[in-house]
Amino acid sequence: MSVPATPVPPPLDERGRELERKKERRRIWLLVGGVLTLVSVFVVFLFLGINHMMGSAEPVQAALREVNQCLPCRKAMGTPIERGWFFQGQVNWSGTGGNARLKMPVNGPRGYGSLFVHSLRKDGEWSFIHLILEVPEKELSIVLWRDGENVTPTGDHLALAQPPVFSAL
Repeated sequence: MSVPATPVPPPLDERGRELERKKERRRIWLLVGGVLTLVSVFVVFLFLGINHMMGSAEPVQAALREVNQCLPCRKAMGTPIERGWFFQGQVNWSGTGGNARLKMPVNGPRGYGSLFVHSLRKDGEWSFIHLILEVPEKELSIVLWRDGENVTPTGDHLALAQPPVFSAL
């Protein structure tokens, strides 16, 4: 008994070769598109995860509470004052010590601004060194903490005349 031979496909004509090349190009573009989609999804989830971790850090939450309790800040921006996206800076801690130096966007119903936070963690407790809210559209700079002291303005005035020079980064 002999085994039947596998039929050999007929040679492709010019049109058949062109169709095969198109199929191959589609497969390559589909693969490239799939890889780009996966990389994009990964980057978006990475960004959202980092933003969530930074936003839920203790110094960030304490700074937002402080700003929301400050009368001049509430007058300038309305309530509630909430954090925005795209933090700059860092939060570091190890054991019971650490530090945070941040510049974060904040916004409220009446405006937007930047919150500069410099805080230290000692024996497990965070304390502010500097906390400054800048509201550029109203040309305000409200100093809430300076050199570790709470200097939150309590009157009807909205800003100190000469805010200290402070860089969050």
